[in-house]
Amino acid sequence: MSELRVGNLFCGYRKGKDVLRGVSLSVRQGEIVGLVGLNGSGKTTLIRCICGELRPRGEIVAGGTDLSRRVSARRLASLIGYIPQSSGFSCAVSAAEVVAMGFNHLLPLFADPSPSQRAEAAKALEKVGLGGREGENFLSLSGGERQLCLLARALVQKSAFLVLDEPDSSLDVKNKVAVLSALRQSAAREGRGVLIAMHDVSSALRFCDRIALLQDGKILSCFSPRECSEEEISLTLSRVYGTIAVSEMTLNGERCYAVAVGEA
Repeated sequence: MSELRVGNLFCGYRKGKDVLRGVSLSVRQGEIVGLVGLNGSGKTTLIRCICGELRPRGEIVAGGTDLSRRVSARRLASLIGYIPQSSGFSCAVSAAEVVAMGFNHLLPLFADPSPSQRAEAAKALEKVGLGGREGENFLSLSGGERQLCLLARALVQKSAFLVLDEPDSSLDVKNKVAVLSALRQSAAREGRGVLIAMHDVSSALRFCDRIALLQDGKILSCFSPRECSEEEISLTLSRVYGTIAVSEMTLNGERCYAVAVGEA
């Protein structure tokens, strides 16, 4: 089975000051791995290393391709679909056009998406709850709606792996569940591996197959919520978050978790 793998990764923004310190992690196709930890623990830095925005020391391999070496933009796009914290768009473009950019690595230079690809883009927008809004200006969408649009773009990109940096941070509760459900369906039905940095620990426990707990640029633990008891999860998370209690419950037949954090 193909996997995304980082090994003994070191990276920083200032000489002699590493944010990541020997991080090793793998994501198999068909599973969702959540990155959780306090602000400044290294989640975004790790995401940016994998997506080629930073040049770390160590190993990054996706689908057998060494990403620590120079890789063409088309090859990288076929392997990694990236959703950053912010879109980076500053000019007027429609929601449909943003999603259609997910096909760029499949098209000849200067070619436009085909009618079938545009129809697929519209279906992706519908899947994330933006159906019928293809013609709207992307910049006029709310912050949460922009993230939904970027998710639709990543879905049509058909990369082997999706890498997301807190895509649910600006979403309301309903849309947060919609986004994470869409990611879970993509992993299960299309065999994509998903790596997602998250602040919401309860959502990570609910939607992720495995959770990697970061602190000070190191992974303290990587565990499967389904294979751990409430007490084991609470004790593991308490290593970073302080006193914490996790309670399992069932909602619409699905396992969910309530997380309570004690005062500092």
